[in-house]
Amino acid sequence: MRCSHSAACRNSPLDAATEPDALLAQGWDGIAQGYGTAGVAGRRKTLHAVERAAYREVLDRRAEHRSKAVVIVRDGRQVLVPAP
Repeated sequence: MRCSHSAACRNSPLDAATEPDALLAQGWDGIAQGYGTAGVAGRRKTLHAVERAAYREVLDRRAEHRSKAVVIVRDGRQVLVPAP
């Protein structure tokens, strides 16, 4: 039963489902398209990939300045020997 005398009645779940301009979606892609959020996950993944690549590049540049260490095995344990 629909009423028009209060805002609570006009915003009921039944009214939302029967609005003439309600979005009829066919899966999550249709919902994302209807709300204008299609492609957000793809853009986020691309951004994170670019950030990871930049971070790796900085780590690699820092690693160039480090001296190499030697690891020996003594009594079954690995021992780190600093470079001279």
